[in-house]
Amino acid sequence: PERLSLLKGGIVYSSAVTTVSPTYRRESLESGAAGWLQSSLLKHQDKYHGLLNGIDNVVWDPADDPFIPVNYTPTSAVEAKAACKKYVQRGLGLAEDPDRPLVCCITRLVPQKGIHLIRHAIWRTIEQGGQFVLLGSGHADGDFRAMAEGELKNHSHAKLLVMYSEQLSHYLYAASDCFLVPSMFEPCGLTQMVAMKYGSLPIVRRTGGLADTVIDVDQDPKNGNGYVFDGADEGSLDQALDRALNGYRNQRDTWSEKVKQVMDINNSWDNSAQSYIGLYRSLLT
Repeated sequence: PERLSLLKGGIVYSSAVTTVSPTYRRESLESGAAGWLQSSLLKHQDKYHGLLNGIDNVVWDPADDPFIPVNYTPTSAVEAKAACKKYVQRGLGLAEDPDRPLVCCITRLVPQKGIHLIRHAIWRTIEQGGQFVLLGSGHADGDFRAMAEGELKNHSHAKLLVMYSEQLSHYLYAASDCFLVPSMFEPCGLTQMVAMKYGSLPIVRRTGGLADTVIDVDQDPKNGNGYVFDGADEGSLDQALDRALNGYRNQRDTWSEKVKQVMDINNSWDNSAQSYIGLYRSLLT
């Protein structure tokens, strides 16, 4: 044949096809996320399943994390996170101010991750009285390197770490009040789940697994666990980011309860594994 796709063959002849979240399954069927394989997935959609990924609760456990300066559980999270935040502020040369919300973003710096929105969020956070720390690298990190060495060098309220560091990522999850994930598309996403495990409220664009794991606190005050926006423009991001910053500053009691609530959410592989086991067992009947 002129063209051969082993992936298409797998879709056609397998007993089941999986992707990593229910919303990404829908997007791959309806919005072109699957590219030229969309027609094959549509034809076989009855055996196509979206099952969420999970996080490793051994690696990502603030109660037993060897990297962070203070370990904590949901009951001790508010005080411990304040200590972790002060540690990071001092270590990165930021102003040591417990009342400034700290927004962190840990990501690959590539267009998929919404780098235009990350760039905007840095300035917007500073403008709104918060602090911003970025940790990441990628083929589109040039602008961020220039900002780190230019207008944001030695800035009191922003630090751009254009690099990869496993240890630093643990520090930032523990220290952050909010965690930004403005992806253009995101099949599942893990950083928003890790952030919640560490008591940081995610700010996400409603796409893929982000839509499946983050519920807007203003749309559902009881079950909400973060802040969600829909557009791919700066104004859409602002409406979620501003709400998060205002929530931290002006509703501290409610915020503290949300920190405890999101830490109790079970996004571990225990749940994901059961979903896969259930699917595999269904194929045997």
